[in-house]
Amino acid sequence: VRGAATDTMASDARGNSVSFYLNGKLKTIKSGQVSPRTTLLQYLREHTGLTGTKASCTQGGCGACNVTLSYTDRVSGKVAHRSVNACLRPVLSMDGMAVTTTEGIGSHRAGYHAVQERISGCNGAQCGFCTPGQVMALYSFLRDKGSDAITSQEIEARFDGNICRCTGYRPILTAATSFATEGASSFVEEIAGLAPKEFKPYDHSSEPAGPDLSALPAQPILFEGDDGTQWYKVFDKAEIADILSSRDSATARYVFGGTMAGVYAPDLESSTFIDISAIPELAQLSLDDHTLRVGAATSIADLSSLLAQHSSKSQSFEALHQHMNKIASFNVRNAGSWAGNLVMARNKNFASDMATILMGAGAHLSVLIDGNTADMSVEDWLWLPDLPANALILSLSLPVAGPDEFLFTFRQALRYVNAHALLNASFRATLDGSTIKSVSLAVGCAKEHAFFLDETQTFLIGKSVTDPATLSEALALLSKVQLEPELQYHSTIQPQGKDAYRASLLQVFFFKFLLKLAAQSGADIPATISEAAPAGPDAHQLPTVSGTQTWAPQQGLPEGHPGTKPATKPDAQQIAAGEAKYTDDVHNAPGTLFGAFACSKRAAATLTKADSSAAAAMPGVTMVIDAAALAGAGVPPESFCYSMVPGETPMFVAVGTSTLFQGQPVALVLAESRAEAEAAARVLEGGLEFEAAEHAGIFSMDEAKSANPERTGGIGFDPTPAKQGDVEAVWGDCATLVEGTCVIGGNNHFPMEKQSAYVIPGEGGEYTVYAATQMPDAVHTVVCIVLGVPKNKVSMIMKRAGGGFGAKLTGSFPTAMAAALASKFTGAPVKVQNTIGVDMQMGGNCRHPVSMDYKIGCDADGKIIAYSCDSHLDGGCGNDFSGFVAGEVRDNIEGPYCIPNLLSKVTVYKTNTASNTAVRGPGLAQAAACTEMAIDALAAKHGMDSSEMRFKNLMTPEESICITGGKLADNTVPQITEQLVEKAQFHERKQAVAAFNAEHKWKKRGIEYQPIRYNHTHAFGAGTTVQVNVNGSDGSVVVWHTGTEIGQGLNAKLVSAVSMYLGIPGSSVQVKEVNTSVLPNAMITGGSVMSECVVKAAGNACDILLERLAPVRQFMSDTDGTTLAANPMMSGGQFGALQATGPAGQEPTWEQLCCFSSGSFMPFDLHINLAAVGHYVNETRNNLDFVKAPLTPGATTCGFKVGHGLADYFSAGAGISEVEIDCLTGAKTIIRSDIIQDTGNSLNAQIDIGQSEGAFVQGLGYFLQEEVFIGADGTNNSPDTWEYKPCLAGDIPRTFNVELANLGAPKNELGLPYVAGSKAVGEPPYLMAVSALSAIRSAIRASRVERGLSAEFTLQQPATVDRIQQALEIDAAKELRLA
Repeated sequence: VRGAATDTMASDARGNSVSFYLNGKLKTIKSGQVSPRTTLLQYLREHTGLTGTKASCTQGGCGACNVTLSYTDRVSGKVAHRSVNACLRPVLSMDGMAVTTTEGIGSHRAGYHAVQERISGCNGAQCGFCTPGQVMALYSFLRDKGSDAITSQEIEARFDGNICRCTGYRPILTAATSFATEGASSFVEEIAGLAPKEFKPYDHSSEPAGPDLSALPAQPILFEGDDGTQWYKVFDKAEIADILSSRDSATARYVFGGTMAGVYAPDLESSTFIDISAIPELAQLSLDDHTLRVGAATSIADLSSLLAQHSSKSQSFEALHQHMNKIASFNVRNAGSWAGNLVMARNKNFASDMATILMGAGAHLSVLIDGNTADMSVEDWLWLPDLPANALILSLSLPVAGPDEFLFTFRQALRYVNAHALLNASFRATLDGSTIKSVSLAVGCAKEHAFFLDETQTFLIGKSVTDPATLSEALALLSKVQLEPELQYHSTIQPQGKDAYRASLLQVFFFKFLLKLAAQSGADIPATISEAAPAGPDAHQLPTVSGTQTWAPQQGLPEGHPGTKPATKPDAQQIAAGEAKYTDDVHNAPGTLFGAFACSKRAAATLTKADSSAAAAMPGVTMVIDAAALAGAGVPPESFCYSMVPGETPMFVAVGTSTLFQGQPVALVLAESRAEAEAAARVLEGGLEFEAAEHAGIFSMDEAKSANPERTGGIGFDPTPAKQGDVEAVWGDCATLVEGTCVIGGNNHFPMEKQSAYVIPGEGGEYTVYAATQMPDAVHTVVCIVLGVPKNKVSMIMKRAGGGFGAKLTGSFPTAMAAALASKFTGAPVKVQNTIGVDMQMGGNCRHPVSMDYKIGCDADGKIIAYSCDSHLDGGCGNDFSGFVAGEVRDNIEGPYCIPNLLSKVTVYKTNTASNTAVRGPGLAQAAACTEMAIDALAAKHGMDSSEMRFKNLMTPEESICITGGKLADNTVPQITEQLVEKAQFHERKQAVAAFNAEHKWKKRGIEYQPIRYNHTHAFGAGTTVQVNVNGSDGSVVVWHTGTEIGQGLNAKLVSAVSMYLGIPGSSVQVKEVNTSVLPNAMITGGSVMSECVVKAAGNACDILLERLAPVRQFMSDTDGTTLAANPMMSGGQFGALQATGPAGQEPTWEQLCCFSSGSFMPFDLHINLAAVGHYVNETRNNLDFVKAPLTPGATTCGFKVGHGLADYFSAGAGISEVEIDCLTGAKTIIRSDIIQDTGNSLNAQIDIGQSEGAFVQGLGYFLQEEVFIGADGTNNSPDTWEYKPCLAGDIPRTFNVELANLGAPKNELGLPYVAGSKAVGEPPYLMAVSALSAIRSAIRASRVERGLSAEFTLQQPATVDRIQQALEIDAAKELRLA
């Protein structure tokens, strides 16, 4: 403990400030400067200007806000360094500690840290928004380990709380595990086909010692907040009673790590916060032969480590340790205490693992109640009704298990870690041989609190674990246990939710428990069964990630091609160090106000009351803007709609009108701080009143299909079917015919950077708008409409966005429009950044949910004769990109297969959900999922291996007619498929999978391959403009462009291209932000093609420059340097350097050429214009002849006739995935994935490999685990990281092999190659992830057939754990056996 403190201290002895170190510098916060509710993240960003620590989910669920917290461990006396979520931790709890952010470990000025260098150098930063958090997670671990040996598995586990939406994690893990050595290490990254990259060695001893924490004062604190709240820091539990007696105890809250804020809304009710972390009694630890005692002020991570350290003392300790490592994430476990977890379990009915496992282990608690200490069981703590709210847990007593006592714990969640359990259990028994002497069975997440299975426990006493009757009768008892439904999972896609699955887990957990007990008793259990539950505690550890990355340009790149020198992003190191700025990082101008949306909590309901007076009266609030305020200011309602269709989606719901969807904004609250604006917005939301007519809303596809078309129509889309051949004429010729329905829910973009905008008013009615967007010109336009000014009065600026994937198309409109209007009303700069809850509610499903009715048939040989698909798309409440997405579904239904008879229909419906839009791989992802489901079903019914059927029906160069009527030019699908099948040893591994399945009953594997073809269009990227400016005096280059950098590496490709075209090093090229006042009409960045469009435009600009410079270059080459330098018209300045040009016939350097052409000091130089603008248009489309063609009946809203399609060219790829499923729980592991993408002449192989990996892993999320829960009343029950589960590092393939192939340049309709012969890469690998979905189906089928069930079944998507297990249709009473 730092310093010494007396047992009790009077209030006048308390300090009124907190002190801590921030990046090595002392910080002192005095009373009145912040609120006790102020988080460390808010303090860093708003009070210190350190914006490297990012605000993303602000729930502790994504890790973007990770920092290193250093403190003196009160047990060891050593300084510990732990990664924590700054978004959860109250800044006042930093007293006596040290905080380090990514800015504090390295920078451009001071030099970058090895962690920053390796993550950035390995292409571990794409959009980069998560990168500082990834850096600090790794840095914290390295600092804490010091000189201790580090394993790769330890390192990978430390990323269980860090989400990356772009990279697919592989490059991050590659960089991170390079530190997994003893002592100093160097690292060389090897990518086949690329030059190896060597990084400097890391030596832990070079890390700074850090500040002396013992020098900071250690005294009780009474801190008066700037909002009337109080923060106490106490050093003795006796102080607590004094505090509670002087304050309203009902509004008092104990604080240790602050992690409760990650689950529940920020606490606006409590006014007294008591920091108990410094009470010595709460940190005590002791262990004797019978009991381990642990103080309440012990983090979950420290308790887990303590249990592991003493695991030899008790079998139960290892079981508890392993289970605790699945609770939340390392970042949360480092901060949150085990006791706080139990408090949430009691007071909030929290879905606690800790309560269940401690209860099952027989733990007891020491609790302070009204000044007296009481001993009670965990069960009593949870269930006793009369415990006061201010009861304080002091310690935990955990019994040491006897030699014949065994504890096994279980849990199943929607994701392997950092996800709350759907059900958990803690089962403990004492054996006498094989007889159960005593048993306790605790179950959690089934009712209000964890509980014991009393009837089953009583039955088991005296029973033999090997007696078949013990299992069968216990399972019968368990089948009668009633679990409370989890209503948040009752969605329009899955109306019954996950209740049946959760109930089945109770029997599964017991079966596994009995298997483990049988093994402990020495019973001979067949290996095919015993592997379902290994004898020891489940280690919950995945194999570390491995794999290869290969660039294989078979034909080589043309001379002078931009891709010959692939490099990482030019700003990667700045991103890793937190120096790169995103929209919300832009420095706050004086007087900046912050806006927060107040949103409707009801859908399709009439807003009857929207009283904003309470919100307006809250501290810091300056204005509330709603529909009434707009009307009072004379703002036309139609000018304040954020749909692409005028008047379709009003920004604010007006009183007396109906809400379109739950999450629609009602008002914008402006305040002096973001926290104040968000708090007032929540108050306003709570006061909204609605009136809804019965059956007023349409929320599901079934409702939409059966409703009056007048209610569901209005989506701009030509419903003319696409067809080839005549399906109706050939159905009778099919040897096998299958019909079914593919239902897929939505899929949130989940960019790490949420929607954000900053509007600054200038002189003369001008405005500067910073916005994170993929549509700069569109944002420019809607903002000008709101402001009522011409576009030359507004500069729209965007440097980079923290992820896009379609989210920042129309989704970027509301924040920009609201910030602009607020700035107009107030005359102040206004920032608006959505919280994750607002962002995801306003986004809703995002990707269009679909219900696709298919019919498919083949001949006797398995050749598919006909395929029809009637697709129904949920468009949400507005048009958005629905017409485009519908066309992509319709026109790509056949995928890479040659099917002579095709029919594809699409209907789009309006529903009372948020408007759906384009998400990575729009339309094609849904089409691929349905087609592969249909092929799997057909193959199963036909009795044919599904992979064989895929091979048999691939398009070939001779047979490659698309449903749109055109031939697939440059069809490389068969070629790339053959390459992958051979390299991945597909056929050999398929035999090995079959052998594995024959030897395992409850674990099954599947392996499948997925060929893909993807159509690319420059329709949205055409019109791109690039301006290349050359500084004459030194030849350095500045590039402006109209694309947007959203993580896809556009700027990196642009640097490579310009440097190659001009013959200069990449370090001489600087890419600037998008600025509509420099280059207007910035089009859409999407469809994976903007990089090649800007490269083409840049090439055009460089051609202009080189043409201008050619005569000068020739003149200088023909003239010796001495003559040039002697010319009196060219004397002085930098022309002395011309002597170095040498004799005639030697070309000048680039710098000399530029200096001679337009040197800044030369009054008599040539004054050649060294600024050139290049423009790119699609020659086959962007002309009057093409524009005239669609002006005929049958044209779609996109301007293209049915049958013409959007494709300019196609790319090909293929993926193979091998998976393993636990048939009893539905848990899955992707053992290995191999993918190959044909990128043609890649513009940057380093970037393209990263794009391929990231797209594939994001596809895994969509097809396997990301689920949007829209309830029957339209409520989005998955608006944040608590229920929405993107892939984590542990979800990616354990072996991940990626290759870029070069199978030739794509050709356009004129037979000419597109941009430098490259092919787009950002979206095609997304579709390859279907290989994992098909492999899961294969594994399910293997189990079903083995158990005598039909090979035909339906697995809807995403293939979550519950859907996998339920598709297996296991009858527990009949099939769960020990022999």
